[in-house]
Amino acid sequence: MYTTCGNGELLEKLQKENQNLNLFGIDYFNKFKIETPKNTTVKYVDRENDEFPKLQKDNKFDMIISTFALHHFQYPVSEIQLLSDLIKPNGFLIFIDFVFQNDSRSKITKNISSFIEEMGASIKGQYHRHHYTLAEAKDLLKAIPSEICEAFEEINELSEDDKKENSEHKLKRNSIIQKNIKEKAPDFWKEVWIPFFEQERILIEKNGIDYSSLFLIYAKRK
Repeated sequence: MYTTCGNGELLEKLQKENQNLNLFGIDYFNKFKIETPKNTTVKYVDRENDEFPKLQKDNKFDMIISTFALHHFQYPVSEIQLLSDLIKPNGFLIFIDFVFQNDSRSKITKNISSFIEEMGASIKGQYHRHHYTLAEAKDLLKAIPSEICEAFEEINELSEDDKKENSEHKLKRNSIIQKNIKEKAPDFWKEVWIPFFEQERILIEKNGIDYSSLFLIYAKRK
């Protein structure tokens, strides 16, 4: 099973390479308006519809892969325990996510941008952590009966075009947020948020934003 599978690109590649695999993809398809491939043997299940409880009841998986989801969990321990319950004994759980690092200006910019998102989510009562260090992520796995087989940090080499696209995406998002605040927010919230998002914009324009640093944790369920 592949949780937060997005548009299913990786799952479709895996299925083509090995037709004997029984693959499931889980994500918030309706909420985020994600389109999945048609005419495929991969089974896609929306995390928020009635299919998911049935999936929990009827299935146990040899392996679950979670990509770039851990930092979105408001209750990470509960989510990890849920995933663990879906794995067969001696099955495997793989986490891949962005790792918290401060060794360049573009990574610091990414972290500051993430902290601003955290503050906004916290005020709405929807706090979640951006982003974990490898040690913090490993510590979360103490919540389930598992053995960490391997855990490491890795650099995902991004092209200059990819880096530029990431920065442009964040700047576009910043512009939309600032526009909404200026047009719709009460004066108090304008005073609170506009300085933060202006600083984010300045930092991204000056330094870019770096999403190249990842961690991978490969754990075996006991």
